[in-house]
Amino acid sequence: MHKRLKILINNIKEIFSIEFLEKLSRKTGFVKRKSKIDAQTFLSLNTFSSYDMCDKSLSTLCGRLAAQYNTSISPQALNERFNKSSVIFMQEVFKDMIIKQNKILCHENNNLNFNRILVNDATSYQLPQKIYLLRYL
Repeated sequence: MHKRLKILINNIKEIFSIEFLEKLSRKTGFVKRKSKIDAQTFLSLNTFSSYDMCDKSLSTLCGRLAAQYNTSISPQALNERFNKSSVIFMQEVFKDMIIKQNKILCHENNNLNFNRILVNDATSYQLPQKIYLLRYL
């Protein structure tokens, strides 16, 4: 477990590195020129800033940017940053993270075995016969 945790931490450092984010932000069109809010700050605001981001006004979010990231931006300017390019940028960041983590899991555990599936509602799942047989062999 300790080894996997180290690999996960290294992946997160790589994915959230300034160099990676700048390269990805240019590739996706999120950043076209230097501005007050860069890729790292935008990602941090949307990912780590708060659980209630969707309920807050643009003015409140601008206040958080100023307080947490020392970035002063108008509500209108922040609103303009929420566009198709920013969506693509965020999708690419998380897609890259999922792909890297999946490679680690698949590489280290070619035979992922499990004993049970916990379902929180009344939904039922049918497992393929092959998995069922492998479990009891």
